Amino acid sequence: MIGRPSLTARLLLTPRQWLIVAHDLLATAAAIVMSFYIRFEAAGLESRLDKLLPIVPAFVVYAGFIYFAFGLHTVKWRFTSLPDIGNIVRAATVLALSLLALDYETGDYVWHAQYNKGDSWGLAGMDGGDLDVLATPVLYTADGVDMVAAGDKGGSFRAFDRDGNPQWKLQLTPGGHHGGVMGSPATHNGVIYVCSGDFTTDNGDLTGQSGPMASTLFALDGRSGDTIWRAAIEGSCYGSITHANGIIYLPTVNGFIRAFDDRDGRMLWSADLGGSSAGGVTVANGTLYVTYGWSWSELGPPGGVKAFGLP
Repeated sequence: MIGRPSLTARLLLTPRQWLIVAHDLLATAAAIVMSFYIRFEAAGLESRLDKLLPIVPAFVVYAGFIYFAFGLHTVKWRFTSLPDIGNIVRAATVLALSLLALDYETGDYVWHAQYNKGDSWGLAGMDGGDLDVLATPVLYTADGVDMVAAGDKGGSFRAFDRDGNPQWKLQLTPGGHHGGVMGSPATHNGVIYVCSGDFTTDNGDLTGQSGPMASTLFALDGRSGDTIWRAAIEGSCYGSITHANGIIYLPTVNGFIRAFDDRDGRMLWSADLGGSSAGGVTVANGTLYVTYGWSWSELGPPGGVKAFGLP
């Protein structure tokens, strides 16, 4: 039985194929920059270049993995056949709104799960839901099964076994441009803690307080997807959740850090940070560290780090 060629074998390309690879990656980088130019015009693109340019190389590397996985470098450039077009379409769409699994030793493609098809960068006046798979996936083991789970801005949360087989799917809240699962979940002892924003309450303010006015923090059974408890949250939860010593820590865009009992979702305490928070929380040596000062633009207030002593 002949297996798939190794990554090393697939990298032994002809000069023509290396030219195709270079062309595709350069075209990908150019497409990213051009999309910003079309959206924001010259002045808007120039003001965003310092933030855009560091992102482009990482995206191009990611795109390269996808292009290799679908064999786009095998096209001979004499003509584009229907199978070639199919490969291009599959490669382009898998880059959008997908959970992607790669072999970490070889970089080989293993599997992917696409959450939403036909979406686009859904700014005002544009088509598409903008329902990105934005937050970091969580890896955990439940009832002896190794799992991975992730949510999207559409407000859905899905779990898979490590072979990519779907295990369960749950709609947490109505999602949208600023809603759904924006911050990375936490997991402990087979329970997932995740926050999802209700986009129907979005306030549309782009100066640092944008996002839903109401969210919900969930504790989910990692094996079944059943809700163990839920807690209403005022404001948007863009920052990552932290679990430490039986307590859930959650920063919110309206400038608060809140602590919850992981057993029942009861809020233990909250503190005003003095500025919007969309980052994670670190707990070390009896101290909690949290950042504040997040904004969609340079119009936001200055920020910093606050430390809280824990009992």
